[in-house]
Amino acid sequence: MKRLLFCAMLMTIIACNNTKENKSSKAEVTNNQQQAEPNEKELKLTMKFKTNKKDEFTFMMNEISVDEFQTKNIHLVEKVSPTSTTDQIIGNFGPSNISNKMIISLGRKEPKEVEIISINFEYGQSSVNIGPEQLSEYFGFSKFSLLDSTTYKIKTIRVDNQHNPRLYVRKKLWDDLNVKF
Repeated sequence: MKRLLFCAMLMTIIACNNTKENKSSKAEVTNNQQQAEPNEKELKLTMKFKTNKKDEFTFMMNEISVDEFQTKNIHLVEKVSPTSTTDQIIGNFGPSNISNKMIISLGRKEPKEVEIISINFEYGQSSVNIGPEQLSEYFGFSKFSLLDSTTYKIKTIRVDNQHNPRLYVRKKLWDDLNVKF
């Protein structure tokens, strides 16, 4: 009986030691993978603008492929205040988080005017700087956002008591950034 109890305790100790060794080797592999990631390209977005109302602007990257069965969405939300000077939002989506389903939401609280000074996209070594006169070239506008062609201000409106102004990134931007999906 004592031998059986001794054998059971010995096997338990050996099993615990093996588990600790496996965990430490997995942590090393994870650290090595994290060190390799900085070489991967990542999308960085900088938007300079003015607005006349307080709201939340959102940069959305939807349907990012994780594997053949899963996708994920990344939403970067920033609270904005009325400004007479230029305000800036910087969004970084992280390595390997890229999709052709990119949207900029101009807030849903109330109608407002937004003057976009510039939007700069960086991906790897490529970058595209979009001025106000190029907005319609690189973005589609939802029915809740109207671009004035003379002042290049975006006026957001309610339609059927709904308010969801968005800018949809066009294929031209991805082509100019040399992004392959």
